Amino acid sequence: MRSGCGQQAGFSLIEVLVSLLILLIGFMGVAALSMRANQVEFESYQRAQALVLVDDMAQRVRANQHAAYCYYSYTVTGTSGVQYLGAGANVAANTCVASGGVSVDATTMAEDDLRDWDAQLDGAAINDGGSSAGAMIDARGCITQDASRGVLIQLSWHAKTISNAPSAGLTCGQQGGVDDQYRRVVARWVKILDLTPGY
Repeated sequence: MRSGCGQQAGFSLIEVLVSLLILLIGFMGVAALSMRANQVEFESYQRAQALVLVDDMAQRVRANQHAAYCYYSYTVTGTSGVQYLGAGANVAANTCVASGGVSVDATTMAEDDLRDWDAQLDGAAINDGGSSAGAMIDARGCITQDASRGVLIQLSWHAKTISNAPSAGLTCGQQGGVDDQYRRVVARWVKILDLTPGY
Protein backbone atom coordinates (compact mmCIF):
# COMPACT_ATOMS: atom_id res chain seq x y z
CA MET A 1 0.00 0.00 0.00
CA ARG A 2 2.77 2.41 0.88
CA SER A 3 4.56 1.61 -2.32
CA GLY A 4 1.44 2.45 -4.31
CA CYS A 5 1.03 5.81 -2.54
CA GLY A 6 4.65 6.66 -3.23
CA GLN A 7 4.27 5.94 -6.91
CA GLN A 8 1.11 8.07 -7.07
CA ALA A 9 2.94 11.05 -5.50
CA GLY A 10 5.83 10.74 -7.95
CA PHE A 11 3.47 10.57 -10.89
CA SER A 12 1.79 13.83 -9.78
CA LEU A 13 5.16 15.59 -9.72
CA ILE A 14 5.85 14.52 -13.32
CA GLU A 15 2.46 15.84 -14.34
CA VAL A 16 3.28 19.20 -12.75
CA LEU A 17 6.63 19.38 -14.57
CA VAL A 18 5.00 18.52 -17.91
CA SER A 19 2.33 21.15 -17.29
CA LEU A 20 5.00 23.75 -16.52
CA LEU A 21 6.86 22.80 -19.70
CA ILE A 22 3.69 23.23 -21.78
CA LEU A 23 3.00 26.61 -20.13
CA LEU A 24 6.59 27.71 -20.81
CA ILE A 25 6.29 26.80 -24.48
CA GLY A 26 2.98 28.69 -24.62
CA PHE A 27 4.51 31.80 -23.03
CA MET A 28 7.43 31.67 -25.47
CA GLY A 29 4.93 31.57 -28.33
CA VAL A 30 3.04 34.55 -26.92
CA ALA A 31 6.31 36.50 -26.53
CA ALA A 32 7.31 35.73 -30.13
CA LEU A 33 3.86 36.76 -31.35
CA SER A 34 4.08 40.00 -29.37
CA MET A 35 7.50 40.83 -30.86
CA ARG A 36 6.20 40.17 -34.37
CA ALA A 37 3.12 42.32 -33.70
CA ASN A 38 5.38 45.17 -32.55
CA GLN A 39 7.45 44.88 -35.76
CA VAL A 40 4.34 44.94 -37.94
CA GLU A 41 2.93 47.90 -36.00
CA PHE A 42 6.19 49.85 -36.38
CA GLU A 43 6.34 49.05 -40.11
CA SER A 44 2.74 50.21 -40.50
CA TYR A 45 3.49 53.42 -38.60
CA GLN A 46 6.48 54.20 -40.80
CA ARG A 47 4.45 53.57 -43.97
CA ALA A 48 1.62 55.80 -42.74
CA GLN A 49 4.08 58.61 -41.97
CA ALA A 50 5.69 58.22 -45.39
CA LEU A 51 2.32 58.44 -47.15
CA VAL A 52 1.45 61.61 -45.22
CA LEU A 53 4.78 63.24 -46.16
CA VAL A 54 4.54 62.25 -49.84
CA ASP A 55 0.97 63.57 -50.03
CA ASP A 56 2.09 66.78 -48.30
CA MET A 57 4.77 67.42 -50.92
CA ALA A 58 2.38 66.52 -53.76
CA GLN A 59 -0.08 69.15 -52.51
CA ARG A 60 2.72 71.72 -52.26
CA VAL A 61 3.80 71.07 -55.85
CA ARG A 62 0.21 71.31 -57.11
CA ALA A 63 -0.32 74.58 -55.23
CA ASN A 64 2.81 76.11 -56.77
CA GLN A 65 2.91 74.41 -60.15
CA HIS A 66 4.13 77.52 -61.99
CA ALA A 67 7.43 76.96 -60.17
CA ALA A 68 7.27 73.15 -60.44
CA TYR A 69 10.78 73.02 -61.89
CA CYS A 70 12.10 74.34 -58.57
CA TYR A 71 10.93 71.16 -56.85
CA TYR A 72 12.90 68.79 -59.06
CA SER A 73 15.91 70.98 -59.87
CA TYR A 74 16.93 71.57 -56.26
CA THR A 75 20.52 71.20 -55.12
CA VAL A 76 21.54 69.91 -51.72
CA THR A 77 24.65 69.69 -49.63
CA GLY A 78 25.83 66.84 -47.48
CA THR A 79 24.96 64.04 -49.90
CA SER A 80 27.02 61.96 -52.26
CA GLY A 81 25.75 60.50 -55.51
CA VAL A 82 22.03 60.92 -56.19
CA GLN A 83 20.51 64.11 -54.83
CA TYR A 84 17.99 63.56 -52.06
CA LEU A 85 16.44 65.33 -49.09
CA GLY A 86 16.49 64.14 -45.50
CA ALA A 87 19.03 61.89 -43.72
CA GLY A 88 21.61 64.62 -43.21
CA ALA A 89 21.08 66.54 -46.47
CA ASN A 90 20.48 70.29 -46.57
CA VAL A 91 18.82 72.32 -49.30
CA ALA A 92 21.39 74.66 -50.85
CA ALA A 93 20.71 78.38 -50.94
CA ASN A 94 19.34 79.98 -54.13
CA THR A 95 18.40 76.65 -55.65
CA CYS A 96 15.73 78.11 -57.90
CA VAL A 97 15.93 81.23 -60.08
CA ALA A 98 12.84 83.20 -61.07
CA SER A 99 12.44 83.66 -64.80
CA GLY A 100 9.79 84.19 -67.45
CA GLY A 101 6.34 84.21 -65.86
CA VAL A 102 7.60 82.68 -62.60
CA SER A 103 7.80 85.21 -59.79
CA VAL A 104 10.37 85.45 -57.03
CA ASP A 105 7.58 84.70 -54.56
CA ALA A 106 6.84 81.36 -56.31
CA THR A 107 10.49 80.30 -56.30
CA THR A 108 10.91 81.36 -52.67
CA MET A 109 7.81 79.36 -51.76
CA ALA A 110 9.26 76.31 -53.52
CA GLU A 111 12.57 76.59 -51.67
CA ASP A 112 10.72 77.02 -48.37
CA ASP A 113 8.63 73.94 -49.17
CA LEU A 114 11.77 71.91 -49.89
CA ARG A 115 13.47 73.04 -46.68
CA ASP A 116 10.36 72.28 -44.65
CA TRP A 117 10.00 68.82 -46.22
CA ASP A 118 13.69 68.14 -45.61
CA ALA A 119 13.25 69.08 -41.95
CA GLN A 120 10.22 66.78 -41.65
CA LEU A 121 12.20 63.90 -43.14
CA ASP A 122 14.91 64.58 -40.56
CA GLY A 123 12.26 64.42 -37.82
CA ALA A 124 12.12 68.08 -36.86
CA ALA A 125 8.43 67.71 -36.01
CA ILE A 126 9.27 65.00 -33.43
CA ASN A 127 11.50 66.50 -30.77
CA ASP A 128 12.56 64.53 -27.72
CA GLY A 129 14.13 67.31 -25.70
CA GLY A 130 16.70 68.84 -28.00
CA SER A 131 17.36 66.27 -30.71
CA SER A 132 15.14 65.29 -33.60
CA ALA A 133 13.88 61.75 -33.90
CA GLY A 134 12.57 60.89 -37.35
CA ALA A 135 9.39 58.95 -37.86
CA MET A 136 11.21 56.70 -40.32
CA ILE A 137 14.64 55.12 -40.23
CA ASP A 138 17.05 56.85 -42.64
CA ALA A 139 14.24 58.72 -44.43
CA ARG A 140 15.21 60.08 -47.86
CA GLY A 141 13.03 62.03 -50.27
CA CYS A 142 13.68 62.39 -54.01
CA ILE A 143 11.78 64.56 -56.47
CA THR A 144 12.40 63.97 -60.17
CA GLN A 145 10.72 64.93 -63.43
CA ASP A 146 9.51 63.06 -66.49
CA ALA A 147 8.37 65.22 -69.41
CA SER A 148 5.46 62.92 -70.28
CA ARG A 149 4.29 61.85 -66.81
CA GLY A 150 4.98 64.82 -64.53
CA VAL A 151 6.81 65.09 -61.21
CA LEU A 152 7.67 61.90 -59.32
CA ILE A 153 7.89 62.21 -55.55
CA GLN A 154 9.58 59.27 -53.80
CA LEU A 155 10.20 58.69 -50.13
CA SER A 156 12.33 55.79 -48.94
CA TRP A 157 13.29 54.45 -45.54
CA HIS A 158 14.81 51.32 -44.05
CA ALA A 159 12.73 48.70 -42.27
CA LYS A 160 13.90 46.20 -39.68
CA THR A 161 12.62 43.18 -41.59
CA ILE A 162 13.38 41.77 -45.03
CA SER A 163 10.81 42.04 -47.80
CA ASN A 164 10.82 42.24 -51.60
CA ALA A 165 13.07 44.96 -52.99
CA PRO A 166 11.28 47.98 -54.53
CA SER A 167 10.77 48.01 -58.29
CA ALA A 168 13.68 49.09 -60.48
CA GLY A 169 12.19 52.52 -61.23
CA LEU A 170 12.11 53.52 -57.56
CA THR A 171 15.77 54.26 -56.88
CA CYS A 172 15.45 56.82 -54.09
CA GLY A 173 17.46 55.82 -51.04
CA GLN A 174 19.54 53.09 -52.68
CA GLN A 175 22.85 52.76 -50.88
CA GLY A 176 25.87 50.66 -51.65
CA GLY A 177 26.50 47.97 -49.09
CA VAL A 178 22.91 48.06 -47.78
CA ASP A 179 20.61 45.16 -48.65
CA ASP A 180 17.83 46.54 -50.88
CA GLN A 181 15.34 44.13 -49.30
CA TYR A 182 15.28 46.35 -46.22
CA ARG A 183 14.47 49.48 -48.26
CA ARG A 184 10.85 50.60 -48.49
CA VAL A 185 9.58 53.23 -50.94
CA VAL A 186 6.30 55.05 -51.45
CA ALA A 187 5.89 57.23 -54.52
CA ARG A 188 3.37 59.50 -56.18
CA TRP A 189 3.17 61.12 -59.59
CA VAL A 190 1.97 64.72 -59.78
CA LYS A 191 0.78 65.80 -63.22
CA ILE A 192 1.86 69.34 -64.07
CA LEU A 193 0.52 71.16 -67.10
CA ASP A 194 3.83 72.69 -68.13
CA LEU A 195 7.16 71.27 -66.93
CA THR A 196 9.28 73.54 -69.11
CA PRO A 197 11.00 76.25 -67.07
CA GLY A 198 10.76 79.72 -68.57
CA TYR A 199 14.48 80.52 -68.68
